[in-house]
Amino acid sequence: MKIIFKTERLIIRELNLNDAENLFRLDSDPEVLKYIDEEPPKSVEGIREGLPFAIRQYEEHGYNRWAIELIEDSSFIGWTGFRLITKERNGYINFPDLGYRLMKPYWGKGYATESALASIRYGFEVLDFETIYAEADINNLGSHKVLLKCGMQLDGSFDDEGYKVNWYSLKKAVWLGAQDS
Repeated sequence: MKIIFKTERLIIRELNLNDAENLFRLDSDPEVLKYIDEEPPKSVEGIREGLPFAIRQYEEHGYNRWAIELIEDSSFIGWTGFRLITKERNGYINFPDLGYRLMKPYWGKGYATESALASIRYGFEVLDFETIYAEADINNLGSHKVLLKCGMQLDGSFDDEGYKVNWYSLKKAVWLGAQDS
């Protein structure tokens, strides 16, 4: 288990094959997927088969989505981190997309903001990103609040196959300036 970093309450680590059941539980909750254009997984085995691709991204790019565990009891509560987007998205290509997904019992406790802020810091300080991007369904007010708390700028919205999506960005220079104040 490779730990990427820790926050006050969280351990952020690489995903591994042992996470398949937890990821299945996470993505099988209709409330979790309410604002995400994804089909729920059909089986734990399907998740297990897809994990090697995610794990390879750590070697190929130095990052991908990471597991979130509570420090207090090592409970898996979701994932955070970046994914390299290699297909055109809102006019952009080959960029780091910030994301997070938590199991419902952990909503509203500040874990999404805590993990996203730490991911942004890691993205700028360790991965040396110049700009970090994120997106959220325009109706997902929880994600909108998290992204704004993290310093992301709402740059507008776009149509994603019938869904209206807010588009966010944060430049390293802006983030560094905020850290100095």
